[in-house]
Amino acid sequence: MVIGATNHEKGLDPAAVRPGRFDCRIHVPHPDINGRTDIFQLYLDKISKSDKIEARTLARMCPGFSGAEIENLVNTAITEAVHKGKELAGQDDFDDARDRLILGIERKSLSMSERDRLNTAIHESGHALTAYFNPDASKLYKATIVARGGALGVTSFLPSDNETSENKAQMMATIDVAMGGHVAEKLFIGGKKVSSGCGSDMSNATRIATAAVRKCGMFGELVGYNSTDFDETSEEYNALVDKAVKQILDESYKRVETLLLNKDKELRRLSKYLYEHDMLNAEEMDRVIRGKGLDKEKE
Repeated sequence: MVIGATNHEKGLDPAAVRPGRFDCRIHVPHPDINGRTDIFQLYLDKISKSDKIEARTLARMCPGFSGAEIENLVNTAITEAVHKGKELAGQDDFDDARDRLILGIERKSLSMSERDRLNTAIHESGHALTAYFNPDASKLYKATIVARGGALGVTSFLPSDNETSENKAQMMATIDVAMGGHVAEKLFIGGKKVSSGCGSDMSNATRIATAAVRKCGMFGELVGYNSTDFDETSEEYNALVDKAVKQILDESYKRVETLLLNKDKELRRLSKYLYEHDMLNAEEMDRVIRGKGLDKEKE
């Protein structure tokens, strides 16, 4: 019996996979949330950590992580705690480890002007508020204007336990949240001063809208045409796709614009607190949005 493993099945020589060689193929996907929870628990049981650390929460923070990536995250969190002189690894250490692995190391040497910091706070607050007031959006986790990797700031979410599929409402909510940063900048900074940081958000919104049209058949006469290869579809069909995607993005922009105009006070308040404190978690953002301020320790 011969057993082989590869991450690049399409790159194998046809002679290696013809009948009589490898007759049985077993696809091993990345673990789902239950699998990640078990893997996190396996590694958490081996380290000194705060009693508040929950394997399920960490698993939700890390969609798509493999077992090796989870082990790396736990080891990085331990290292973070040791560097801080702590006896127990806390949630903040796991947050830092996750951000480090996904976004890159903190760019402490980056010199940002106060205007850029404020603009970044407005941008991230636009994402956060759009998600906060949309029941179909993923749950807020935190927002930060601390630069990491190529990002000047980031708003993080806790995806739902259901990772198998997304419905149309959830996909549209994700597009709206991606649109939130761009709309916030345009409304409160001005169209001529919108930053290049909106580029990745707009690309992500366009990608999701295109998938909803081309792959998921969620819009009228385009149902059933699920090819993602433009060479396999006609110019007429591609034009219909472009029209549908543009309509989705235009409608998303109008929804988010209406929301943020109606939540002007909340957006300004959240931007102010995020600018002053660099990072806010979900509970703190909830208090700020509701006009409750932050606890004395944070302030």
